[in-house]
Amino acid sequence: MDKARRTALAGAAALVIAMIVAPAASALDQVNTNPLRKAVTINGIMRHERVLQSIANANLGTRVSGSAGFDASADYVKRQLVQAGYQVSEQSFEFPFFDETADAVFERVSPSPRTYAAEDFATMSYSGSGDATAPLQAVDVVVPIGNNPPSTSNSGCEAADFAGFTPGNIALMQRGTCSFRAKADNAEAAGASAAVIFNEGQPASPTQPEDRTVVVQGTLASPGVTIPVIGTSYPIGAELVEQTRAGAVTAHVFTETVSEIRTTRNVIADYQGGGDPSQTIVVGSHLDSVPAGPGINDNGSGSATDLEIALQIAKLDLTPRRALRFAFWGAEEEGLLGSQHYVDNL
Repeated sequence: MDKARRTALAGAAALVIAMIVAPAASALDQVNTNPLRKAVTINGIMRHERVLQSIANANLGTRVSGSAGFDASADYVKRQLVQAGYQVSEQSFEFPFFDETADAVFERVSPSPRTYAAEDFATMSYSGSGDATAPLQAVDVVVPIGNNPPSTSNSGCEAADFAGFTPGNIALMQRGTCSFRAKADNAEAAGASAAVIFNEGQPASPTQPEDRTVVVQGTLASPGVTIPVIGTSYPIGAELVEQTRAGAVTAHVFTETVSEIRTTRNVIADYQGGGDPSQTIVVGSHLDSVPAGPGINDNGSGSATDLEIALQIAKLDLTPRRALRFAFWGAEEEGLLGSQHYVDNL
């Protein structure tokens, strides 16, 4: 480990220890944190990080919530805390899971074939899977956008927009007044084989800081859409619209995703060595990684530090002035869902 990371871990551990052991700031001189600070070492923290890395290695390189890698991580943390004498409980909850399991493809097949580069488009979160090659059909777009303000386009926001839509075609829609999910739902209901949503077209300006010409990086908010849905830029979308006005345009859209409701959990550990239960200190960190990696830096380092502090408190048989609770959250990378679930159920 490089020196900077060792220093950061040591500093984080010292800060958490000070929060746990110290009472009010005016009484800091009455508290001796030396034994605990000396007991929580880089080697102790790294021992847990190595375990988390080995768990990821055995589970497709990830510890994302809803996966076997996260379950094994939670089991490890729970086992360590139970052995140290903590009262450990778990909170299970459902959450929307999404993962893109293969590189998406976006191509103009005809006229003038073009394979769009990865930076030219993006799969929308919670997109369905599919492989569609079909004519593009523009749906109630505003091209050119001209001097219209943002949220001018109502493209695909109403079922009536698809009155003349040919089932099996790929819906070409524009960002605007409604959510991406509304557009995708309406397109799927109309029989679209895929959906391409391009940005609305207004460049950034002093009065409009958001650049609405770049590639749309969107989300459909939750599982349920079964067709491929991708976002692209205004220049690409506008070019395709103009080509459809001149004649037939065939496109190819491919996505491979997992979009479903899964179950995950929080691990909650209460210290049994005393402390005022009416003034409980909660030390929390998220245990999950992103789908694409093992999450050893973010946030295996935080979880490993908190776990080691908890174990050393028990080993030293400390008696804190306030009750202590250590929490290891699930589904934080999906939107802070684990900690929110904990707060909602207090």
